[in-house]
Amino acid sequence: MNCLKPPSIKPLFILTILIFFVGQKTFLQPLNMDTAVHPTELKLYKFDPKNQPGGKGLLNSTQVVQKNDTAYYFCKGLSIYSPAIVMVSAKDKNAPLQVSLHKWNWKEKSIEGSTDAKGIWSEKFKTENDFGIMVVTAKKPAVYNLYVWVGDEVKVSVPSDFVSMTEYEKKQPASSFFKKNLIYLVAGLLVIIAAIIIVIKKRKK
Repeated sequence: MNCLKPPSIKPLFILTILIFFVGQKTFLQPLNMDTAVHPTELKLYKFDPKNQPGGKGLLNSTQVVQKNDTAYYFCKGLSIYSPAIVMVSAKDKNAPLQVSLHKWNWKEKSIEGSTDAKGIWSEKFKTENDFGIMVVTAKKPAVYNLYVWVGDEVKVSVPSDFVSMTEYEKKQPASSFFKKNLIYLVAGLLVIIAAIIIVIKKRKK
């Protein structure tokens, strides 16, 4: 499974961007920063098919008649712990559509491909918050269905910050040994020290 990540950006550039956003009253979505592009938001709705329990999650299904060379879409509110799938199903199987997924801007493609002989393109991935979809066609108008499915978050068990002494001793056998035999170890150490002192005194005489 792929993971969409933003491209590497120099620290100075990041600092400049942060300063810019601090001075703004409204937050601009990264994929909307190109004023020449007006992406369509694909809103996700709850999806819970009774006959397919594994399909539970969020879904957007959009029928498109694309009259321009390029169409832009975006989704938001994703979690890195949720699997996501984007699928494009073209009506004209003989006119391939170029599809790409974008994380930070529309110039850099995170994932790309084209519809196959059956008119289908799909990709499974994970990402955080939002991502963009770009569809390019050479034949217009292009008729296709665009699907975005986001599964429920995968539950990850987080270990407790607190561990009982019994559990700790089980994981630390050496520590447990020293604790149980501490009295004997201290007594032995005292005997050794006493013997050393006696030897030193005899030598002085």
